[in-house]
Amino acid sequence: SDSTKLNCGKVGESEQGDTPIGIVKSAIDKFCTDVPNMSDRLFFFLGDVFSHNLYKLNKDIESSVMDDITYNLIQHFDKDKIFLTVGNHGGKTNQAFWAQDEISNSWASSLIKSGIFDINSHTQEEIDFFMKCGYYTKPIPSSNTIVICLNSIVMNNLSTHKGCDNCDCIQEQIEQLEDDLNLIESENKYAYILTHYPIDMTNPQENCQNGKCAKNYIWS
Repeated sequence: SDSTKLNCGKVGESEQGDTPIGIVKSAIDKFCTDVPNMSDRLFFFLGDVFSHNLYKLNKDIESSVMDDITYNLIQHFDKDKIFLTVGNHGGKTNQAFWAQDEISNSWASSLIKSGIFDINSHTQEEIDFFMKCGYYTKPIPSSNTIVICLNSIVMNNLSTHKGCDNCDCIQEQIEQLEDDLNLIESENKYAYILTHYPIDMTNPQENCQNGKCAKNYIWS
């Protein structure tokens, strides 16, 4: 709630306050206390575990933050029931997986170390793609639904967010998404696409502000 939104001051060039990591952890603890039958629950994490421009303060801090959050999650939820997608604070602010930098790598590595991303259920090619782009698929246990965790941070998918112009992960993710959807359909299963930025469904030419147009990457 708004009452838990605290301004932690400026980091680097940012003037935006961020929710302290302790608030995120205590919110998870409180949720798990309030909701019964946690063994039946799924946890969808839509991204943003780092503060704005945190990397400018200390490049090693992201590993600690990510490991702390993922460790906290697996205390409350089964690893195979946690679905975490990358946000614009999953790497350099607004640039998660724009490059093979240490910060984006720490985000992906923490999911592997915690077991949230199970390397034993993925091929080496899928693991490499996950480390490169932050994209992966994961089944919901005892169901016919596959969760597709899509990295929308690289894409020019909102009028308020200019994505990466030269990232391989844009087109490669689209191609992988198409392949995964075709496979899921052929197996008579369902897909749930989990992503940080919403994917705009309107006609790009009808959604322009200040010269920026949302690109209808996904739905087309």
